[in-house]
Amino acid sequence: MFHVLAPYDGYVTLATIVVVFLGIISNKSTPDILMVGGAVFLGIMGIITPEQVFNGFTNPGVLTIAALFVIAAGVRETGALDIIGAWVLGKVRTEVGAVARLASFVTPMSAFMNNTPVVAMLVPALISWGRKHGVAPSKVLMPLSYLAILGGTCTLIGTSTNIVVNGLIVDEHAKYQVHADAGGEQADAYLRASDFLYPIGMFEVAMLGVPFAILGVIYILVAGRLILPNRQSLREVAGESSREYMIDMEIQKGCKLINQRVEEAGLRHLPGLFLVEITRDGQVISPVGPEEALYEGDVLAFTGV
Repeated sequence: MFHVLAPYDGYVTLATIVVVFLGIISNKSTPDILMVGGAVFLGIMGIITPEQVFNGFTNPGVLTIAALFVIAAGVRETGALDIIGAWVLGKVRTEVGAVARLASFVTPMSAFMNNTPVVAMLVPALISWGRKHGVAPSKVLMPLSYLAILGGTCTLIGTSTNIVVNGLIVDEHAKYQVHADAGGEQADAYLRASDFLYPIGMFEVAMLGVPFAILGVIYILVAGRLILPNRQSLREVAGESSREYMIDMEIQKGCKLINQRVEEAGLRHLPGLFLVEITRDGQVISPVGPEEALYEGDVLAFTGV
């Protein structure tokens, strides 16, 4: 029933973990390849069984995380993220107002959606908003990250960690139940142990997560604007030394801008960039009005810094 480790197995495992960790830090390869490679190496060495090597791929927690990323990608590709970003920020003009709006949206949403896509979908909108209202990105991007983390602690599916831990609990509960059903001298001990390994409920962690999330939001609103750095963007730092350029961009097959109007496609009022003309079938359209439609094969000429 149990895999007996050789005396050196612990040292080999520790060395493998160190190598994988150093590989991730140095960007020698992607984390997924390094992790899988480490697990396969330990399997070849006989330190873990073949079942244990591939057990993680069938873990319900891992599959749930993968499904959440698929949903997030679908929301992003439909363009819904751009609409959500504009709706979240609304007409606020101050740093505190933006963080308050983020808290009312990001914290609840990240409780039911993986943190990474929630943050990723709002970063471009926040940077654009900051440029428009003269607020440094450093004042709003860090609160965005922590608000997502705080919201994720409120439910089972809020963070990948909770999902994986719950999957491990479910697996261990099933193993103890099998040992208990098999009978024997230790059947009662296995049965009692399994009583402490019931799956985590959807809102079971909310009793601690919600109060801490509220305190965290209050702290970010009060202390965040005082201690967060006011770092300028690269555009602002290089403002005086910037030069003006022109660039042509072609609308290719499958582009989501096809059949959209210029204003609808978000090509008006771009920071530091202006759509000068459109070349279509050898004909030049200039000036370009906001109602001008875009078609496959159009070449858009932009000028800017």
